[in-house]
Amino acid sequence: MAPAIAFDSPEDVTALLQAAKTADEVKQIADRARELSELPSRWMEQLLPIIGERTLETICVPRSHDAGMYLPVSYRRLGSPSTVITQTRDILSQLKLGVRMFDLRPCIVKGEFYCEHYSYIGGNELPDVVKGAAGFLLPVLTGYYHGGEGAKLRDIISMVNEFVKDRREVVILEITHTFNFDREVQNSEWGFELNTEEWKRLTDELCGLSNLYVSDQGPNCQVTKLKINELLASGQSAVMVTTARPGGVDLDPTVAGKGFYEQGILDPLRGHHISYTQSTVETVCAFLYDTDKSIIAKGILRLIAKTVGGDSPYLKDELWSIVDVARLRKFQELPKVYQNVSAEEYPNLISMDTVEDEMLLAAVFRVLGKVITGRDASLVHGEDGQWAFQ
Repeated sequence: MAPAIAFDSPEDVTALLQAAKTADEVKQIADRARELSELPSRWMEQLLPIIGERTLETICVPRSHDAGMYLPVSYRRLGSPSTVITQTRDILSQLKLGVRMFDLRPCIVKGEFYCEHYSYIGGNELPDVVKGAAGFLLPVLTGYYHGGEGAKLRDIISMVNEFVKDRREVVILEITHTFNFDREVQNSEWGFELNTEEWKRLTDELCGLSNLYVSDQGPNCQVTKLKINELLASGQSAVMVTTARPGGVDLDPTVAGKGFYEQGILDPLRGHHISYTQSTVETVCAFLYDTDKSIIAKGILRLIAKTVGGDSPYLKDELWSIVDVARLRKFQELPKVYQNVSAEEYPNLISMDTVEDEMLLAAVFRVLGKVITGRDASLVHGEDGQWAFQ
């Protein structure tokens, strides 16, 4: 019988194959390796014997920050690849890498819903060196949102539906930061949030999701206190949409509690956020880096970085893009998450940009291992063919 293999030590497979003495041993190890490779796309279902009687408040889940910003459609003002793109994998790929919570920010552009990543520049936060370098542009830079649009919402819905159709997984889509950029006006930071009619359109589109979780407790159902076995009792996946809406816009009563819930139901979850928000100065530098490779632009860029870069942990290292920073932070911060948790104090979700491998899920499993066993433990596929934390 092949020995146990840990999820976070896939290199063990190579060593075991080299040490195998019979064809039967090779087959057992290969089967075990296949189980390891398939786990991320079905980890909640596969680990139900371990987590089924727990709740979302007593496990840990991977979360994707600005999840829909992997496909640039258009840029607005200081929007550029380095200031807008947060992910390198589409939603289906992120799901297959283990992500189960998604930060989505739909906006209307040219009449359609896209995910967005924007920041508002009011002007007061701009350092003098930036004002001096781009003074003549200030009237068209300040009082506006800067960023861009990413994936179409309907494409994301299709990917979620494809993923959940033959799985038993809990998937949560968080809908926040909703704007209609077709009616954007200057110096109106909150003046064009979605209104009631536009929110109805958004809800209608999201109703295209399959396997929406229906609760008889309504939109404020305490889903985080339900056992995972209860959420998946239908034998299918449970998809939930949580919504944070502008003041005066109510959740459509025809969908409330029928897959759609208030964002506040997630408040009991403790989050650890590895994602990093660019400052205005970092945004300006990243835009200059992307759009102008001239000697003059490079000089301005170095001047800004040298003058005010001391406030940025990344400008001095010329890490301009969100993706580059996320890749660095992944290696710097993920190990700290599970090193600093205990069975009593731990995050229920770990959120990051640029989910492009299984490192986030591996960190989640390390947290789960400590929560469940009270000590450092790895998830292993044992000799008996079962998953366990050891």
